Amino acid sequence: MVSKCRILGAVAIFYATSLTAIVAQNGSPSVVTGQRETLLQTTQSWNGKPYTHYPKGQPELTTLKVTIAPHTALPWHTHPFPNSVYVLSGTLTLHDRDSGKTLEAIS
Repeated sequence: MVSKCRILGAVAIFYATSLTAIVAQNGSPSVVTGQRETLLQTTQSWNGKPYTHYPKGQPELTTLKVTIAPHTALPWHTHPFPNSVYVLSGTLTLHDRDSGKTLEAIS
């Protein structure tokens, strides 16, 4: 009985995959593989400070798009969590007040 069930299961899988190929050939939406590119993976901040832990509490992921006028300085501030920046256009200059390190992120 077990082998009969396995044969029926194999036949069902065969027909299901065949049907998927037929649907794809008939112009219906098909499944494609996307590409992935890691833009940043690190254990430390841009200024060399290691990430030691995430803050306690509910994890939250936020992605922001920030537009800053050219030749503008933001007030001094800190980020209590790991963060990153991706410059779409122009140059962003980061300064670390404690170490004096500077980084220019250029698009």
